[in-house]
Amino acid sequence: MVATVPSPPTTPVVVSQNQTQITVSWSANTNNGGSAITSYQLYWSGNSFASPIATLTSTTTVFTVTSAMGVVSGNFYSFYVVSINLIGSSNSSVILQNVIAGSLPTAPINFKRATTITPVATRISLQWDAPVSNGGLAIQGYTIFWNGGVIGGATPRDFLITTTALTTFNTVSNLVRGNTYMFTVAAINQVGTGPISEILTLIAS
Repeated sequence: MVATVPSPPTTPVVVSQNQTQITVSWSANTNNGGSAITSYQLYWSGNSFASPIATLTSTTTVFTVTSAMGVVSGNFYSFYVVSINLIGSSNSSVILQNVIAGSLPTAPINFKRATTITPVATRISLQWDAPVSNGGLAIQGYTIFWNGGVIGGATPRDFLITTTALTTFNTVSNLVRGNTYMFTVAAINQVGTGPISEILTLIAS
């Protein structure tokens, strides 16, 4: 059997990301072309894919691109990988696209029942403050999770309400007087939805 160039590696995946670095990983293709893989080359859009950001040994399938290499907080980057054997280089892997240099926000703080609103038996008003860290990216909104008053071990993730970035207040209506409800809130940025705040257990009264 005549050896050929290998097949491309798998599509890179994000291992971790924050404002100053992005770590990606990949796996070898089962088809090495009949010749052992000797190295990998990682390309990224930070240099318009002009040249590899790294050439790695055949046993290294993870790499971290840092601010020293050009990562800028809030920017988007794409990545692909090439396998190399003694015959030559594979085609590029499928491109991992639009990975943002940032991280999830931390949980909102001071989550509590709003005290400036006149209580109504069928409504519960909630308020909170922005997270200590926005992950280096603007907060896009908040999601309130609640259990809908379901009895029997329901969690606050059964129902949700999404608010805008500037809103740190929400009123949940159409509640049943005397029922117990659980609530929690999480912040959202371009990476995704961050961790939830503490859980409030409140009675509609």
